[in-house]
Amino acid sequence: MARWLTALRHVAFAVVAALVVVSLAWLALNATRDPNVAEIRHFMAQGGASDAEIRRAVREYLERRGRFAPLHERYVAWLGDFLTLDWGTSYSLTTAGPNGGRVPLPVTDALANGLSNTLRYVVPSILLAVGIGVAVGTYTALVPDSRLGRVASMAAYFGSGVPNFYLAVVLPVLIAIPLDLLGSDVTRVVDGGRVHETVIEGAVGPFGINTTILPVFVLTLGLLGSQVRYARTEVLEYAQRDFARLVRAKGAGPVRLARHVLRNAALPLVALFSTEVVAVLVVDVFVLEYVFPVRGVGSMGVRAILDRDYPLFVGVTAVVVAAGVFGTLLQDLAALVLDPRVGEE
Repeated sequence: MARWLTALRHVAFAVVAALVVVSLAWLALNATRDPNVAEIRHFMAQGGASDAEIRRAVREYLERRGRFAPLHERYVAWLGDFLTLDWGTSYSLTTAGPNGGRVPLPVTDALANGLSNTLRYVVPSILLAVGIGVAVGTYTALVPDSRLGRVASMAAYFGSGVPNFYLAVVLPVLIAIPLDLLGSDVTRVVDGGRVHETVIEGAVGPFGINTTILPVFVLTLGLLGSQVRYARTEVLEYAQRDFARLVRAKGAGPVRLARHVLRNAALPLVALFSTEVVAVLVVDVFVLEYVFPVRGVGSMGVRAILDRDYPLFVGVTAVVVAAGVFGTLLQDLAALVLDPRVGEE
């Protein structure tokens, strides 16, 4: 089979898989009872409302949420809207309206803003972790007796062994706050020789210390250990092959030897990279955005669950599923490029 046909088959399978998973998430939410209905009935009954008033209020609520029609009709309507990127409006997020009031925020707009805030620290973290991890892992494998390599490995393993939640809580206390890196806004007023200071809490630094730099540091440190460990393992395995011995016999230095070894170990390292992307967007993003004031996809997902915001929850699920499918697709396409034997049968 030609390579382009193999790549097209992988892309088509990725699109179908993403659509199936998002559809299952939508069905899981809409095929079950809405817990808000029980709360509406409970509070209206306590307020002395009649059964007819309660039924009318529940019907209006379900019609407003679009949950009064049969399930299959709702699914067909939702699928058409989803494929045309009409993901509805959020129940918990609002934006400024044309007349100065507040109107519900479209889910696509909310996800666009949240995804940009999340990628602001996720992309640098992954690039730093992969770059530093592969370099350190390769160096420690080819120069095992180096003191620098041992120190770097110990630091990387320490970072991966400490939970991200703990690092996210401790770092601002130990580093950022004592050095005033969070950029607290202090207003000083001199009155009769006395200085009065007013501190505005919640302010962040001019370079986004609390929303970008600290999350990048925490996430990079958490990912670095696995990158170093896998890179070292793969390089050690390929460094014992015949081609590596031939390169050494020709008098090649460590840099040239590392280039030959990494060229052959690229495929498993790319597989690790795609796995890390999925792990970051499924777990670490939600943990970090719970601690740091980042209005990203993770914090939106938590808010959607707490506020029972179904359209926003399905949208966040679609983003997470797309990231996982993209990671798998990247691994498959990388195999086509890096391994000439793939796709030719």
